[in-house]
Amino acid sequence: MVRSRFHQLFTTGVKRDCSQWKTDYENCLLWRKNADPEAAKKAIQSESRRVAYRISTVMDNEIWQLRDTPPENWNAPLPEALERLRQNRQKALAKSATQTDTKVTAERLNPDVEKG
Repeated sequence: MVRSRFHQLFTTGVKRDCSQWKTDYENCLLWRKNADPEAAKKAIQSESRRVAYRISTVMDNEIWQLRDTPPENWNAPLPEALERLRQNRQKALAKSATQTDTKVTAERLNPDVEKG
């Protein structure tokens, strides 16, 4: 079972019909491969219906009250533990980017060297 289907079964208790997703995928392929305008029109209409339904569920929600303005402390500093996590994540990303850039540059400069 695909991970998303398992999640769907876990959260809703039922397997939903995915045939529209398959139809949309097929229409996208027809558009990309053959520039079929009818397929593009069908895909756009389907996506428009999906988005309209998604927005209607948000607007019809009677549990949560939408805000007019952000909370007063929306940009307050993070607690220490979260700030440390953020900094560590940024360092790890920077290190990873540097290593990748160095490797790519080395491969460009020495294309005859075997990649290991």
